[in-house]
Amino acid sequence: LKAEYFWNNLLACSSASFGIVILLTSWARTIGLVRSMQDCPCVSPAGPQASASNEAAMIPGEWQALLLHTFDSDERLRDALKACTKTATDLTKCVASDERLRYLTDSIRSSSKSQLSCMGFLLLELLRALTRLRGNVKFTWPVQEHPVHEISAEVCCMVASHACRAVETLAVTRNCKAAFSASSNFATTTISRRLSRALSFKLYSHQQFH
Repeated sequence: LKAEYFWNNLLACSSASFGIVILLTSWARTIGLVRSMQDCPCVSPAGPQASASNEAAMIPGEWQALLLHTFDSDERLRDALKACTKTATDLTKCVASDERLRYLTDSIRSSSKSQLSCMGFLLLELLRALTRLRGNVKFTWPVQEHPVHEISAEVCCMVASHACRAVETLAVTRNCKAAFSASSNFATTTISRRLSRALSFKLYSHQQFH
């Protein structure tokens, strides 16, 4: 029931929302925020000190709950999602459940430049929304029996820190790979940019100030 709700209310909204959720989930698993499918199910979430592959801070259900909470509580993010779903196909009605994944994957591969731009905008807004996480999160699933997921303030802080690093790098490089790599390495991140000749001379003439 939770998986179906997550699909209908986020993944199936558009190929853009599907793409960024898959991308961010892969990133979150890589840096130890979310337990991957290969991890041992008998191991409990380890909290903010997660480092090993089987010691992720959240199980997949908690990550999904956090994403839904973020979309529900952030107005700018909701507006970005609406902008990406104006012309989206309602997959819950016209595509069979066993064909949804293939349909969305094909949609992303055939996306136009404007659709890819929309996906990039939604990705940036979601990361920005994650940087604004404060305190603990309690999400009650609006499905049968109303299961509850609680994400601690420490884990939310951990997510916000990684997202902040990703946003800063993405704003400069416009490169997802560089942004996600930077967010997983808190030691140092170096971004090189060649300045124009005129600006270089201006800076050189004011060395003491800079």
